[in-house]
Amino acid sequence: MKLLLDENLPVRLKYRFNKSIPLSTVSDEGWSSTKNGELLKLMRGNGFTVLVTADQNLRYQQNLAKYEIVIILLISRTNRYQDLIS
Repeated sequence: MKLLLDENLPVRLKYRFNKSIPLSTVSDEGWSSTKNGELLKLMRGNGFTVLVTADQNLRYQQNLAKYEIVIILLISRTNRYQDLIS
């Protein structure tokens, strides 16, 4: 399992995950400002299996069935770090 933290989430959120699970941010990978469709392709091509995001519209914008990727959708009042961890 290899996780990718979407750029709509605070980078420091990655430190809240179990350190034994490989996790990168979109920024870490050099994929900032990449559109969702291209991001999903890059994930697949680079061994990522899980996307952690706050993008509630992703399922309407992309045909997720064609990707073997698990999407973890974080729903919170805002995507600010403090709101996400509380």
